[in-house]
Amino acid sequence: MKSFEIIAPYFAWVNKENFPYIVQVYGQLDIPFWDDYSESFHQSSTDVIQAFQSSFKFLDLTFRPFLQLLFIIFSGLFEVLLKQGLISLQKGSTQAKAGTIWFYNFQRSLTKEQVLGEIGIVGFFFGIYFLRKWLKRQTYWARATKWFSNQKKKVKKSYTNAVKRLSKVSLVLAMTVPHLFFLGIVVASKILMPRALEWVVHETYTTTTMSLCYPFFSTLLLIHGRRQEDKSPDENTTLLAKDGEISAGKATKSKTVAELKVSSTNKSRMNKKTSDGSGRTDSASFWLQYWITYSIIQAFGQFCHMVPVFGRFVAKHPFFQSLSAEFKLFFFVWIFTMEALMGGNTEEAFLAQATPLKLTTRYLNPVILDLDTVVSQAISAAKWKKLVFSKAQRVLDVFVMVRLLSEERKDWLLHILEESRVLLIPSITLMMPSFATQFGVAYVQYIVPSAKSAHARGANSQLMFLQYWVLHCIFLGLLTWLAPLLWWIPFSTHVMFIAWCNLSFPKTIDKYYGVLEMELITFGILSGTSGIAVNDTHTAQLINAISKRLPSAQDGDSIKSATATDGKQASSVSVPNLRSEKSVTSLSSAREKDANSTSPGAGDASVASSPLP
Repeated sequence: MKSFEIIAPYFAWVNKENFPYIVQVYGQLDIPFWDDYSESFHQSSTDVIQAFQSSFKFLDLTFRPFLQLLFIIFSGLFEVLLKQGLISLQKGSTQAKAGTIWFYNFQRSLTKEQVLGEIGIVGFFFGIYFLRKWLKRQTYWARATKWFSNQKKKVKKSYTNAVKRLSKVSLVLAMTVPHLFFLGIVVASKILMPRALEWVVHETYTTTTMSLCYPFFSTLLLIHGRRQEDKSPDENTTLLAKDGEISAGKATKSKTVAELKVSSTNKSRMNKKTSDGSGRTDSASFWLQYWITYSIIQAFGQFCHMVPVFGRFVAKHPFFQSLSAEFKLFFFVWIFTMEALMGGNTEEAFLAQATPLKLTTRYLNPVILDLDTVVSQAISAAKWKKLVFSKAQRVLDVFVMVRLLSEERKDWLLHILEESRVLLIPSITLMMPSFATQFGVAYVQYIVPSAKSAHARGANSQLMFLQYWVLHCIFLGLLTWLAPLLWWIPFSTHVMFIAWCNLSFPKTIDKYYGVLEMELITFGILSGTSGIAVNDTHTAQLINAISKRLPSAQDGDSIKSATATDGKQASSVSVPNLRSEKSVTSLSSAREKDANSTSPGAGDASVASSPLP
């Protein structure tokens, strides 16, 4: 007992009685020796390192050619873009300098009368501008606008009366008179003002503004107004409920006020739907039908350019390009002019049926629907659900049950699988070269959304596809801007096909349009309340990410300081070499002079007295 206390005083509880039991338990634990443990750890670490090295070598051998290809492509592309950018900047600076010098010399060459004439012209335009602002503050402007609006109403009324008289003779003639009148204006402008028409078509953005910009902003504002109207009753109920929770004594009163206000809001909305509901529905259907017509024209033009013989010899001919550009301009002017002239006429229903978009709905929509039936609806929905969708749903349910997949991801995959039925046959072009894939891209980009928009029934469905066309315009503008860059990237056409397919899914439309609307509300472009700050938007995060990767002023200063120190070191190294060279040349010249001297004794003395290196 004392020996245990001497050896380990803190373990005095270990006595002779329980010591054999402790030894027995320790033996049953089978604790390994340190040498065995260290040897096994060394072997396992060696195996792990070898496995990591072999895996890294395998990945390096697999992906090295592809990464080298990407490096070659992007390095060449960066070099070309940098060279072209520097050349364009140099040309721009040279042209700006030459233009400034020319303008300065031109102004100096003018006489005093000519300078006064220039000042008078500039002052005349400024005077007209300030005169217009002054007239707006006076009542003359209001009187003039009122008079013009009255004259416009009189002309419109006289035109309607004339059409009524024609309708008594022939209804078809009355419906075609506005279109014949517009056709006469087109022919007259082509004959009388050909140069002005060419300037408007080729030198300005009139066609793009009328066909894309104006419909885009009108559709965006229409969707925003519809969504804000749908949110307003819910906001009123939540605000009134919060007001009712402030005081418990006025709970019943606030409840009745809330019910009255909500009921009055609902009644006003119902009255608006009944009175102005036709206009609201007509505006949504008008823009939806416009986008269908626009996509049909764009698809037809793109298919014509992709056909080998027609696209190379006919579509690229200057006459055909000029003719197609003028046709586009007059077509979109015809749509909006006839809609403003005939669409708002609620007294005569037959005139509203003769608008351009009603005619395109009657004659172009069946063509799109027939093409969609042949290509996209080749596999019926019931057959697709029985053979593909139901089986995939069972497999995904098993994955969710064993927690290999989340419920949200499963719903997203099922949604993609359900929408892929329409895209099955066009996706065959993905296994073909890019020339054939372009036809699939055009079909998915224009024909598929046009057919879905034509099938849209109800306000919610129309609103969803209007949101798609807004996203379509944004994505199309981005691809047009990146077209020179995408030309260098291999399989870019296939990636564009997948991107257009993804954009046509309903869940994708809801997701990305919600992000777009929140960004515009946050930046103050659209009205409404935003739940995020400006720095939390995707646009701000993208700009911050790009700015962080750009070189800063500190990097430039560090580079300048490094180059300066390198230059000083180089100069300090080169100076002694120059001095040594000068000393060697002076010594050799002195020896030559001594060798050429007349007296040999003097020569020997000079050589003896000369300093040797």
